[in-house]
Amino acid sequence: MTNPEIHAALTALHLASPALPVGAFAYSQGLEQAIEEGLVRDQPSAQGWIEDVLLLSLAQQELVLWREVYRAVNAQDTDRLVAANQLLIATRETAEFRLETIQMGQSMSRLFDQWPGADSLTHLRNTIKHWAYPAAVAACSAATKTPEDLALAAYAWSWVENQVLAAVNIFHWDTAAVRWSCTT
Repeated sequence: MTNPEIHAALTALHLASPALPVGAFAYSQGLEQAIEEGLVRDQPSAQGWIEDVLLLSLAQQELVLWREVYRAVNAQDTDRLVAANQLLIATRETAEFRLETIQMGQSMSRLFDQWPGADSLTHLRNTIKHWAYPAAVAACSAATKTPEDLALAAYAWSWVENQVLAAVNIFHWDTAAVRWSCTT
């Protein structure tokens, strides 16, 4: 890898990092509810759930609109960016999911002026009142000149990793509660 390739990879990893102060760790995107309802019971059903959401929802809607935002920022097409951001919010099935993406998106947009290379996006805060999280990440990726496929792969990986960690944490807590209740 050359120096620019390493820099691009590090930027993509940084944008996908669970350490970003956007609150992604706090959301399971419906997985917790699926576990509570018994739709997800174990590792195979959790894997099936995550794969289905990834292939049927994320890949078909969110990642397509992520690319649209990325390309709109590169083309400096604010109308296209606004439309894609609104569609991302509209694809959220429930009010809770809409609030989740807006909260995380707003947190991400607050980082624009601090992120090396993304300060060109700060003027959009007056244009876009509510950022969807994927739109904010895609915009930041484009503004920092992170290669599109690399940034998109990092974003998707981050989503999958968050889902797996949510499942592990939920099952671990549930297992501990069962053990505790059996010993008392």
